[in-house]
Amino acid sequence: MMFLSGADWIRAVILLFFLEGALYLLFPVAIQGYAVRILADAPVNKLRLFGILLLIIGFILWIVASNSLAGSGSAS
Repeated sequence: MMFLSGADWIRAVILLFFLEGALYLLFPVAIQGYAVRILADAPVNKLRLFGILLLIIGFILWIVASNSLAGSGSAS
């Protein structure tokens, strides 16, 4: 089984942000309509839980990224 290094995870997250940004750039009206439909029916507690989950994932990625970048002293 092959595992991704910390730098690979960072690249994957950057690619995710890039693709999501491209969707917002190319289809802003469709994204806005979709977001309004989803958020109008979502209970506040679920939104808070989702926010906490994203915060925890972001914190973990930050720790992994800082550890992998601090450990890579040589340029490759």
